[in-house]
Amino acid sequence: MTHTTNTGPTVTKGLFVTIEAKPGREADIEATLRSGLAKVRKEPDTIAWLAIRLGPTTFAVADVFPDDAGRQFHIDTGKDRLTDDTLSDLLAAPPSFTYTDVVAAKLPGGSPEPALERNKEAVLAFYQAAINDKDFDAASAYLGEHYTQHNPAIADGAEGLKGRIDLIRERFPELQAEVKKIVAEGDLVIAHVHGVREPGQRGTAIVDIFRLDENGKLVEHWDVMQDIPDHAENPNGMF
Repeated sequence: MTHTTNTGPTVTKGLFVTIEAKPGREADIEATLRSGLAKVRKEPDTIAWLAIRLGPTTFAVADVFPDDAGRQFHIDTGKDRLTDDTLSDLLAAPPSFTYTDVVAAKLPGGSPEPALERNKEAVLAFYQAAINDKDFDAASAYLGEHYTQHNPAIADGAEGLKGRIDLIRERFPELQAEVKKIVAEGDLVIAHVHGVREPGQRGTAIVDIFRLDENGKLVEHWDVMQDIPDHAENPNGMF
C-alpha cells in the first residue's frame, strides 16, 4: 500500500529556545539563526519557525508542531546546531529549551502539507480497516459525524458502510484492496486502487474520492470501477 478546502495545519506542541549572545557577538548569532532557516524548511512537521530578538544580547527561537513526534524530530536534527563548539563560542550561556503545549494558533493557509498528509494517512488506514480487515468498528473511527455515500449500491451513512462490510465479509472474505496511488488536494483525497475479490483474479481498477472534514475524518465518498479485462488494446496496464 502506497503511502484537503484548505483547513490549514493543526498544531498541538511548541518549543521555545532562549539564546544569550556574548557581548559583541550579536551579529554572528543573527547570521547563524538566518542560516538555520534553510534546514528547517526541509522538516515537514515544523509548521512555523520564528527566530526573534528579545533584547540587546538575547534571542529566541519559537516553533510549533502537529505532535510530539514532529517536535522531537526537530530537536534531534537541530540541537547539535545550538550546542556545537562553533556556536558555543558565541554564547554567554547554553541555550534554554522550554517545551510548550499550543492552546490556540492562527497559521497561514498556504502551508497545508501536514493536513494533506494526515488526510492521506486516514484514508489508507480506513482502507485497511474497512476492506482488508473487514472491521467496521475499526473503520468507523475514521468517519465523521455523517458519512455521505454516493455509490448507488451502498446505503447512506455509517450504517450503510456497516452493511457493505458485512456483505464483503460474508461473500468475499478474501477480498483485498491495494492502493496504487493516492493524492490529496484541499479537503479531498483521491485513491487509485486495485481490488481483488479472490486470489488469482485480475480484479477491478477503482478510483475512490473521499472528502474529509477539518478534523481529518471521512465525511463523503464517490467511486468509479472498471473490471480489468483479459485483453487490452495497449500494453500500459491500468495502474
